[in-house]
Amino acid sequence: MDLSLNSQIKFNIAYIKLCTKTEGPFNRCCIWFQGCNLNCKGCCNKDLQALIPKHIVTLEKLLDIVKEAKDKYGIEGVTLSGGEPSLQSG
Repeated sequence: MDLSLNSQIKFNIAYIKLCTKTEGPFNRCCIWFQGCNLNCKGCCNKDLQALIPKHIVTLEKLLDIVKEAKDKYGIEGVTLSGGEPSLQSG
């Protein structure tokens, strides 16, 4: 991967928890994306549905955050949640 592209790819992030045990197995970093157009019945994250900019973060910064979580908390995985992660153009 061309690392110079990391600063060009951007994601719309609602919030990030560096370490959690409730969003998957083991210690994980959880990234919640902003925006969803699926309108699932019983959605538990209605506040993340709006297709509005929240925190625009480059791939480079996101990778730095995950590395920080690994260094500080020894995370064993990353959970992508939302909103809808697959709506992200990057």
